[in-house]
Amino acid sequence: QIVGYEGMLFPNFDPDKHMKRHPGQLRILAAGVDWGYHNPWAVVVGGHDSDGRLWIVDEFAKSGITLDEFAAQCLRMKQRWGAYAFFCDGSEPANVHYLRKKGIPAWQMVRHGSDWWWKGVRFLDSLMGPRPDGAFGLYIAPHCTALKNSLLSVHFQERRSEDLPKLDRPV
Repeated sequence: QIVGYEGMLFPNFDPDKHMKRHPGQLRILAAGVDWGYHNPWAVVVGGHDSDGRLWIVDEFAKSGITLDEFAAQCLRMKQRWGAYAFFCDGSEPANVHYLRKKGIPAWQMVRHGSDWWWKGVRFLDSLMGPRPDGAFGLYIAPHCTALKNSLLSVHFQERRSEDLPKLDRPV
């Protein structure tokens, strides 16, 4: 069991508590996309249950592939899960356009302010904390090992005065 790592970006994440199969019907299925260059290309699909909990139900993460190969994986996930939108890292607008041409409902995320990334990390970590009913706001399917490993691996760089995160894997 993980009890904690110094400098973890997601201190609330505990695989023993957060890794489980979704119980049934989910609504508002959507995907999140991170472009791969130094890190793997990554896409996760998630949806909300009737209690408002977010369930990550599938993932794809792989290095060394082309945009066309990645688009094929996104299309597979769209067809399998019925994801209504793919929310993409805003750093590559041409890639978003390419996904759209391939029939994937891709949307470019806009970065607001210099601390946009940090706000996203804090929000995601807050979902992993316990709710008043004892449940958590986020669960991840057990087969989503790339996401699990990323959440356990991302950390702050050592010996820096600023709070600038270092990514070892896709998030």
